[in-house]
Amino acid sequence: MGTNAIFVKQDVSNENDWQTVVQTALENFNQIDILVNNAGITYAKSLFDVSADDYLKIFKINQLSVFLGMKFVAAEMKKSGAWKHRQRIIHQRVSWRSYRLYRY
Repeated sequence: MGTNAIFVKQDVSNENDWQTVVQTALENFNQIDILVNNAGITYAKSLFDVSADDYLKIFKINQLSVFLGMKFVAAEMKKSGAWKHRQRIIHQRVSWRSYRLYRY
């Protein structure tokens, strides 16, 4: 990460936290060049043992967070004018087959 790295505590499924992360990055580095969406969770439970709350937590972290990251970070990347040249958004893709959620 280098000597200029900073830490910002974040709930990736929370819009306000995304706004804070983006603002903190801009205050410290003046622009954002990359976003790596890499958060993800699962449960090692049978389908019959997963509650609606469990499933919603998976959805919020694995899917909603990707949308929120793109929404807030891409807007700032576009404002900087270098959107087409050097800035990137990277997503880690996880196959549904790798989820053990539906193990019977």
